[in-house]
Amino acid sequence: MRRRHILRRGAAALAVGLTAGCAAKADGGSDTPTAAKRQTPAHGDLPALPVEERWSVAERSVGDAASADVADADAFEAAVADGGPAVEKLTKRGKKLELKATPSDAAGRGVVTDVGHVAGAYAALVRSDDSFERVSVALLDDGKRPFGSFQVVTPWAKRYVDGEWTATEYGEAVLGTLKTKP
Repeated sequence: MRRRHILRRGAAALAVGLTAGCAAKADGGSDTPTAAKRQTPAHGDLPALPVEERWSVAERSVGDAASADVADADAFEAAVADGGPAVEKLTKRGKKLELKATPSDAAGRGVVTDVGHVAGAYAALVRSDDSFERVSVALLDDGKRPFGSFQVVTPWAKRYVDGEWTATEYGEAVLGTLKTKP
């Protein structure tokens, strides 16, 4: 019995000693460099301030494209191509549209602008023809290989068209589906 008592006390003392050693290093001991010490500063690659948030970029694109007169899928394709990404192919599969597009000058405008433009054009289509469930978009690089995708679903477009959502809220929902490959 006495032996167990001594072993318990020894184990407790050892645990306290080990914990105390760890806490001392975590408190800022010189053995642990901070992340800031390892970062390389960026020179000359800083954006102009203030930086425009992607929601604002999408909001403008949605509003511009949503004002188009889009009566059917063919007019939707034309509205997308007019000021948006280059349409490679639009396919109707039942109640779904599949669009393959190459973003317009990605270095100057960015993909977010094109995502907002497609969303706005789809809202214009839904305003006159809500028979489609969604448009799925495959983004292609210059070599016509897919590098990203996003979707716009009809209930979101209806909320925007009916005034329940702002262009920013609608753009946020669509941008939330954007997936890209490195």
